[in-house]
Amino acid sequence: MTKTGLLTAAALTALTFAPPANADLAAAQAILDAHREVPAFVPPGEPFDAASCMADKSVFTVPVTMTVPFVDALTAAMQRAAGEVGFDFEIWNNQGGMDAWTQGMAQAIAQDYDLVDLSAGLDPAILIPQIAEAKSDGMMVTTTHL
Repeated sequence: MTKTGLLTAAALTALTFAPPANADLAAAQAILDAHREVPAFVPPGEPFDAASCMADKSVFTVPVTMTVPFVDALTAAMQRAAGEVGFDFEIWNNQGGMDAWTQGMAQAIAQDYDLVDLSAGLDPAILIPQIAEAKSDGMMVTTTHL
């Protein structure tokens, strides 16, 4: 690069990173400061008693795979929530794949869980016969993270 080219590149860099002369830096800083605050939590609805709602209920989750750290953390959090609320919660520990998912659904159906959750991106479209069987047995089937 020529000496003129280097000077032009340096000038463009300086212009790129310099604030415009009419910039209101105090106003920009006020916006940044306002968004550093953790917002107050506003519940999306009326409170309810989760323990009485889930009394004598059981949930079986079939995750897409347990080999992904996110899925492991997700199911661990679900397990903790179940313990806090007080309902039975079972995780189908699997390495992924159609065989594992159908076996998980069969296990949930055989043990008569109230709800089966297909979690962490497991597409319910690939388990249509198993979902139909679960529903015909009176079970609910949900999906999370899809």
